[in-house]
Amino acid sequence: MMIPALFVVTVVLIYPAVRTIYLSFIDVTGFKETFRFIGLDNYRVVFEDGGVSRIILNTVTFAILSLLVATPLALFSANLLNRSFRGRGVIRTLFLIPWITPPVVAAAIWKALYSESFSPINGLLMKLHLIDKPIAFLGNTDWGFGPVSIPMISLVLMNVWSIFPFMMIMFLAAMQNIPGELYEAATMDGAGKRRQYFSITLPMILPVLEITLLLQGIWQWNNFNSSYLLTRGGPLDLTNLLAVKVYSEAFINFKFSYASAIAVVMFLVSLIPSVLYIQRTSKEIK
Repeated sequence: MMIPALFVVTVVLIYPAVRTIYLSFIDVTGFKETFRFIGLDNYRVVFEDGGVSRIILNTVTFAILSLLVATPLALFSANLLNRSFRGRGVIRTLFLIPWITPPVVAAAIWKALYSESFSPINGLLMKLHLIDKPIAFLGNTDWGFGPVSIPMISLVLMNVWSIFPFMMIMFLAAMQNIPGELYEAATMDGAGKRRQYFSITLPMILPVLEITLLLQGIWQWNNFNSSYLLTRGGPLDLTNLLAVKVYSEAFINFKFSYASAIAVVMFLVSLIPSVLYIQRTSKEIK
């Protein structure tokens, strides 16, 4: 009974992964496979390429900013929805809309919101006299601080909108498993809502918080949809991410070996926090 599942896993996951590692050690350009073993040359090119270094910095910045904004937003939302009020079920469902919206649809919506000519955001800011002319959210190359630019900030905001509902649901589920007796005892001891939150809620949901951040960190490190659908990595590679770089090198420039080397590097980086987390949790179980 396991054979069909094992076959699917092998075809969809294992074979492509092994094939990617194999391609990263040989010379393949275009559709010509020479089977010439070149060792670590592709990896050397990856680390010597200044463009890739910049994209790595973009990817790290994108992932960190997304988590820094989405995590407190998700915690705040989960704490609010954990309270009992009328219409709570409907509100919870509405909060899930960004998460279940298809990436293509989400990108189209945010492109309209960021449009320099028709953006309602620009219209509101100009009506409030906060700006004199429309902001090119996806095309401004004049302002920036390292990898942080207006297009990158715009990309992060769209990404936060799409990922925080999942984090919120995880945190909310953890909060609902906290025994009510703990809060009753804290109230009797004179602890206020703020003290209860930081002394009971956060410590009790810490395991869920850790695994959620780990998963989201890996997913954002490998994020493809946000950058590709919204900006195609532009302008001037300001929003280009590693996953988009792999796609461009493999399916636009047909440098399959080079793209495979970048993909393997991405995998190894993703593996590090996973291994550390597994080791730590294993020690705690023992």
